[in-house]
Amino acid sequence: MAGAVSSGGKKETIYVNVVNLIDILIILIVFLLTNFATSTFEDITTMPAKMPVFGGQPPDEPIEQPDKKTLQNLEVRMKKEGDTPGFQIVVTVSGEAPTGIDVPLKENKEFDFEKLSEELYKIKQVYEARQDILLEVQKIIEYELVVKAMDAVREKVVTGAGDQKMKYPLFQSVALTDLPY
Repeated sequence: MAGAVSSGGKKETIYVNVVNLIDILIILIVFLLTNFATSTFEDITTMPAKMPVFGGQPPDEPIEQPDKKTLQNLEVRMKKEGDTPGFQIVVTVSGEAPTGIDVPLKENKEFDFEKLSEELYKIKQVYEARQDILLEVQKIIEYELVVKAMDAVREKVVTGAGDQKMKYPLFQSVALTDLPY
């Protein structure tokens, strides 16, 4: 490659040797191709995730009779601000309109996780095979409160005989999303 430069009436030709640049590029291409060809993507470890099925029949549940009501959707909305702060449980049963159960904040403006577990315990008694739930959270809610809510929908502490505390599993498969409002 050549270029002309004039300085003070003299015209000089400058040559740039691109052969060395081409040699470096060829070596890089060969190195990258051999590295890509020998790398295996099977070594990447993944964590298996079983996402809940919403709006349909879960694969683990047997198909029920058409006259029997099935739980289509189960959502818990966690709101700190707005018209109804607290928890709102939305239950959608086949063939019926969605119903809501409100769990308002306590007098000290804290979330009532025990009451949430109690309401979900009642739902679990009716729909024992159901394992999935959707937890919708406002973006302004602190992380620690979201973790407590996830714990509250997964299990309920039941006091048994002799004041012995037992954990009763509720909905083990929790999907988390944020509320659009």
